[in-house]
Amino acid sequence: MDVGAGDWDRERRPSEVRLDRLVVLREPDVRREGAALAPGTYAAVIAARAALLPT
Repeated sequence: MDVGAGDWDRERRPSEVRLDRLVVLREPDVRREGAALAPGTYAAVIAARAALLPT
Protein backbone atom coordinates (compact mmCIF):
# COMPACT_ATOMS: atom_id res chain seq x y z
CA MET A 1 0.00 0.00 0.00
CA ASP A 2 1.42 3.38 -0.96
CA VAL A 3 1.78 5.79 1.99
CA GLY A 4 3.59 8.58 0.19
CA ALA A 5 6.67 10.45 1.35
CA GLY A 6 7.40 11.41 4.92
CA ASP A 7 9.95 12.59 7.44
CA TRP A 8 11.26 9.00 7.78
CA ASP A 9 13.24 9.51 4.54
CA ARG A 10 15.35 12.63 4.21
CA GLU A 11 15.10 12.37 0.40
CA ARG A 12 11.29 12.29 0.68
CA ARG A 13 10.95 9.26 -1.62
CA PRO A 14 7.53 7.58 -1.89
CA SER A 15 7.14 4.68 0.56
CA GLU A 16 4.97 1.61 0.85
CA VAL A 17 3.59 -0.54 3.68
CA ARG A 18 3.41 -4.33 3.43
CA LEU A 19 -0.04 -5.35 4.58
CA ASP A 20 0.76 -9.07 4.56
CA ARG A 21 3.49 -8.92 7.21
CA LEU A 22 3.29 -7.73 10.81
CA VAL A 23 6.51 -7.20 12.74
CA VAL A 24 6.11 -6.97 16.51
CA LEU A 25 8.91 -5.27 18.43
CA ARG A 26 9.42 -4.78 22.13
CA GLU A 27 9.89 -1.12 23.03
CA PRO A 28 13.44 -1.67 24.38
CA ASP A 29 14.42 -3.16 21.00
CA VAL A 30 13.58 0.07 19.13
CA ARG A 31 16.69 2.19 18.81
CA ARG A 32 15.06 5.33 17.47
CA GLU A 33 11.88 6.68 15.95
CA GLY A 34 12.29 7.95 12.40
CA ALA A 35 8.86 9.49 12.01
CA ALA A 36 5.19 8.72 12.42
CA LEU A 37 2.49 8.42 9.80
CA ALA A 38 -0.14 11.12 9.65
CA PRO A 39 -3.26 10.00 11.58
CA GLY A 40 -5.36 9.67 8.41
CA THR A 41 -2.70 7.60 6.65
CA TYR A 42 -2.28 5.39 9.71
CA ALA A 43 -6.05 4.81 9.87
CA ALA A 44 -6.10 3.90 6.15
CA VAL A 45 -3.29 1.36 6.67
CA ILE A 46 -5.11 -0.21 9.63
CA ALA A 47 -8.37 -0.41 7.63
CA ALA A 48 -6.60 -1.96 4.62
CA ARG A 49 -4.91 -4.54 6.85
CA ALA A 50 -8.18 -5.37 8.59
CA ALA A 51 -9.80 -5.98 5.21
CA LEU A 52 -7.21 -8.73 4.53
CA LEU A 53 -7.94 -10.64 7.74
CA PRO A 54 -10.20 -13.69 7.50
CA THR A 55 -13.65 -13.27 9.01
